[in-house]
Amino acid sequence: MTDNKRSEMDSKAIFRRLISIRTKIIFKYPFFGSLLMRLKLALADCETAATDMERVLFDPNFINDLTDDEVGFIMLHEVMHCALEHCLRSKGKIHKLYNIACDIVVNSNIIHEMCKAQGVCGLKISVAGHEPIHLTPKGTEGYLYTADQVYDMLMEQLKGDEDGISMGMYADMCIDDHGIWDTISNDTLLADDWSDTVKKAVNDVAGNYSIPKGIRQLVKDLEKKGRLNWKNALHDFIQIVTQDHDYSFIKPDKRYVYSDIILPSFTEIESEKVENIWFLVDTSGSISPEDLTVLYNEICSAIYQIENISGKISFFDDSVTEPQQFTDLESVVEIRPKGGGGTSFSSIFKYMHDNMQEDLPKAIIILTDGYCPYPKERVAMEIPVLWILLKNKEDAPWGTTLHI
Repeated sequence: MTDNKRSEMDSKAIFRRLISIRTKIIFKYPFFGSLLMRLKLALADCETAATDMERVLFDPNFINDLTDDEVGFIMLHEVMHCALEHCLRSKGKIHKLYNIACDIVVNSNIIHEMCKAQGVCGLKISVAGHEPIHLTPKGTEGYLYTADQVYDMLMEQLKGDEDGISMGMYADMCIDDHGIWDTISNDTLLADDWSDTVKKAVNDVAGNYSIPKGIRQLVKDLEKKGRLNWKNALHDFIQIVTQDHDYSFIKPDKRYVYSDIILPSFTEIESEKVENIWFLVDTSGSISPEDLTVLYNEICSAIYQIENISGKISFFDDSVTEPQQFTDLESVVEIRPKGGGGTSFSSIFKYMHDNMQEDLPKAIIILTDGYCPYPKERVAMEIPVLWILLKNKEDAPWGTTLHI
């Protein structure tokens, strides 16, 4: 038998084992199992295990020395990194420290759920000869916090530990490799996909099975998130509608040589400057407080998704409020809605014509339910207009329309 044939047979045996372990998880921990079905199983020369939010990667040499329970714990570990979107949140942080923070939160959530499922107060768990790290520098359980909060604790600890002894201790107990996170592409699409996956999993098991505290908090946060993929929305809107502005969020492929076995290629997406955008939010009588929250959250979501965006915000009913400048999420939150009267789209363009001739916006984004007569396109003075319509399936007669 050739070495290639033997390797193929070994791989098939490993996959059968992985599938068997995953099946046990689905029956024993339905919530985790529901999330785990979102990920493909793959083999890679990664020394331990890893995830790119689309697959769980295992090094065959690593898992061959582990029990099924240990491999199962690692599966849960990787899927929780995906569900909590740790893979996408390390930007601007010290990676080694953030990796430790993520592992503390993930492991603590898993151990806590295992204890509840088995009706015990504590479990002795070992993976590859080490107890998975699950306590924060304060000695408290990681499931009580987000990874960012634990990261801040570690930063404080590091200030008093110049030799890095405690950090080395933490690193020795890590059971997977986070290096692949830096190469993940389509980050907004993956975040949206995983948000939907988590919400569906929660709905599927609600009332019947326990849901980790970290996931419950995440779902609350998801309820406040916008519904649009703003990177794609603004890229397509400004690139296609007008040739005067050359905004692009997409850079060429950057290959990441991680293994010669079952690995994808990646494309890095980064935002460039998007300036002088005029957002207008409908605050007329037809917009309920709940509707207004949804529309306002879309602006916050745009700021969150595209870091280098700036412009102005106005509110309108049958008149338009004076545009207020924003440069970041904090400045948006400070702007308070005003309105409550009838609706007039014409008032938007009249205000622009009368008051903004010396500093016309590069693009206009109107968030509304759309229940109002539309003016003629010429009033936009050739400035591209994006209509974000809430609970309205009809497209605006001109400009670009997106529905939420």
